[in-house]
Amino acid sequence: MIAESEADVVAAVKLAKERGWQVSVRSGGHSFSGSHTRDNSVQINLSHMKGSGRSEGRDRDDQPVGVRNALNKKLREEYDLFTPSAHGVNVGMGGFVMAGGHGWHSRVFGLGCANLLALDVVTAKAS
Repeated sequence: MIAESEADVVAAVKLAKERGWQVSVRSGGHSFSGSHTRDNSVQINLSHMKGSGRSEGRDRDDQPVGVRNALNKKLREEYDLFTPSAHGVNVGMGGFVMAGGHGWHSRVFGLGCANLLALDVVTAKAS
């Protein structure tokens, strides 16, 4: 199921709960092991969830999980900022962070997961 909004994610989790399925998530599909692929599950594709990046007046950026590494180009050009990101431009931020966050700037700024300030979680109980 392709999610373009939080409401789509909630709907997918509800569907999985109703049918007794597991939930798997992918943000870019850049996974050597295919860890986002599961039997008897609904896969929520978050790669279409995009955002503008930086919130005005803040020194951090708000990134939906589908945002890819190319966000840094916009941040650099418009705000003279960057965010820790993956080596490959097609890696979704969700997968990057949830896999630890190894990237070009990890030695200086730490892993991507260590730079995560907050996230929204959808569970079957919450939906």
